[in-house]
Amino acid sequence: MSTFGESVGRIMSTPVVTVAASAQVSFADGLLRQHRISCLAVLGEAGALEGALSRKDLLRAGKSPSAAEGGPSLALPMAEVRRYATRPCRSVPPEATVQQAARTLVDAHIHRVFVEVEHRPVGVFSTREAMSAVHQARVATPISSFMNAPVIVVEADSPIADGLSLLERGGVGGVVVTDGGFPVGVFTEVEALACEGLAGTTPIEAVMSQSLLCLPPETPLHRAAGFSLATRARRILVVDHRYVRGVVTGLDFARVVAGDDPTPVRVWTG
Repeated sequence: MSTFGESVGRIMSTPVVTVAASAQVSFADGLLRQHRISCLAVLGEAGALEGALSRKDLLRAGKSPSAAEGGPSLALPMAEVRRYATRPCRSVPPEATVQQAARTLVDAHIHRVFVEVEHRPVGVFSTREAMSAVHQARVATPISSFMNAPVIVVEADSPIADGLSLLERGGVGGVVVTDGGFPVGVFTEVEALACEGLAGTTPIEAVMSQSLLCLPPETPLHRAAGFSLATRARRILVVDHRYVRGVVTGLDFARVVAGDDPTPVRVWTG
């Protein structure tokens, strides 16, 4: 049986990090930071899966209208988690195949799905598990076939407020930080949440992550997945002649597992 045909229960991540719906938003933020994850399972009073709380939900909750004028870039509210949790919560049974779970991620445009038994979360299948499946299956397709382009970029000396605006308007989880057109870092939801209390005029370079992976277009997907898993880099930049041609994210590896066709070939100029 191929890796993609295995049951999701065999490769899911455990244990599931949960938070009570009645907990404070600040407590949930602390859990995300402590466990270095992007989403929590939200449980109701009976312990049943009630929803999910992601970094994107927290950014939406803590948005500061005054950031562009030099006010705080982010201010998380004093409120219960249930107010900002996403519902309904996507889940799959343990017997679902890896390919079926990946299809759920792609169709819903989400980065993880909970594995549920009798309304209780027992595991997580995320884009990281999809990446691992691609690595194990040794998919040789070049990364350029599944990259996203054009790439949303922001200059290193731009204010945090600009980065937050790009995340919101672009509907993406991260943007590439450049210095004169050359990639020097990334500004993602992780860095955005870490900006709580900082002035919106703070330069992005002061908070960006330098954890990025730059690979040539012809790199096989399985090798790119291996590099990403080993380095924990959250974005793979497709670089050709020092220029960023595209970006490959965890969701693109889910597309591979789900059986999506490659992206149409692009003609590069310049």
